Amino acid sequence: MLSNSLEMEQIDELTKELEKMQEPSKSQSPTACIFNFINSTLGSGVLTIPYIFSVAGYIMGPLISISFAVLALISFFMLKKACDATQKFQFNQLTFALFNNKILGIISVLMQLIFIQGALISYVVVIKDNMWFFGQDQELYRNLATTGATLLLILPLCFLKQLKMLKFVSYAILVVFFYITLVLAIILFRKLKIQPLNVQAFQVNLKSLFALSLSIHAYSAQYNFVNLYCELQNREKNACKVLFSTSLLVVCTYLLVGFFGYFAFEKLTQPDILSNLPHTILAEIANSSLLFFMICHFPLPVYAMRKGMESLIWNVKEVAYWKSVIISCSIVGVSLAIGLFVHSVDTVLDFTSTVAGGSLGFIFPALFAGKVYRKEGSLRGQVACAIYMGVGIAIIILAFGIGIYKWA
Repeated sequence: MLSNSLEMEQIDELTKELEKMQEPSKSQSPTACIFNFINSTLGSGVLTIPYIFSVAGYIMGPLISISFAVLALISFFMLKKACDATQKFQFNQLTFALFNNKILGIISVLMQLIFIQGALISYVVVIKDNMWFFGQDQELYRNLATTGATLLLILPLCFLKQLKMLKFVSYAILVVFFYITLVLAIILFRKLKIQPLNVQAFQVNLKSLFALSLSIHAYSAQYNFVNLYCELQNREKNACKVLFSTSLLVVCTYLLVGFFGYFAFEKLTQPDILSNLPHTILAEIANSSLLFFMICHFPLPVYAMRKGMESLIWNVKEVAYWKSVIISCSIVGVSLAIGLFVHSVDTVLDFTSTVAGGSLGFIFPALFAGKVYRKEGSLRGQVACAIYMGVGIAIIILAFGIGIYKWA
């Protein structure tokens, strides 16, 4: 009996060691995680912030932006609580661990995949639009150049096995947006020498509601938070530092781009602020910088989408490398094929961000955290999650309705 007991203990210890070996390496320092988190958040959404200010006003616009930043921060802490309680780091695994419901898990992954696919398509559109060296009548050359950049520059970066490998390109992201902000500031100050500002502080009308779907997209990084949190060193100790630092830097970037962009172009502000820039050397450098940013940013959502698909299909933490390569090629190929035929960023974001991004940002984090609070017996936590979900559902319904009205 004693021998059997010792054998069982040895088997248990060996099993635990094997599980540890199968876990992804927690090798991201807080600094690397912050920059990768910023890179995950600052996508095509940052280009829409001046447009949000233009339809809502230079006071209401920032208030909307800050409100969504706070809601996003709450959702990250909800996801953190669920991950800590279950030690699961994919949406379908969290769903199954907390609810033992495969259908709900599949729905959560589908929402993740739809949101990311919409975002990737919008990135292809942005890359195509920022090929400034081609004229409007050179659509074929523009599409060929976009295809070449996607397959030769972006696709190889999508084969990386861990997010930590992208930390160096993520460091360059803030430099890119600092330059774009600087270009917008220069245009604004040149304009002020000629004419005074003609901007609105508050705008409350039907068009103001266009800001909702774009704001959901601008702050939707929940799709990749679980992956970043999985790799973070000393999660419990560093999570708050990463979340608050990232939120502060993202909000500051958005507000700077929003104010300078709206004040520079006022009522003429477009959903993609770079399309407002005049054809000057500063604008060409800004467009080139954004191309660099998109190349650096593209692999992050591809990584998250790939991990979601791997989790859905095989339900394991790691799969064979060749399988990851095939999935990455499929994701990039579909995004490119659709993106070449789409001509406006907000055409994609109005629907994918509203339904899928809203579900990832409002519904599933509240469901996960609410279940954990229920197991802990915390009524206050359950009520807070229910209120958060109610606010989120109201925003999703309103934004989706406005999207239908806009394109009807």
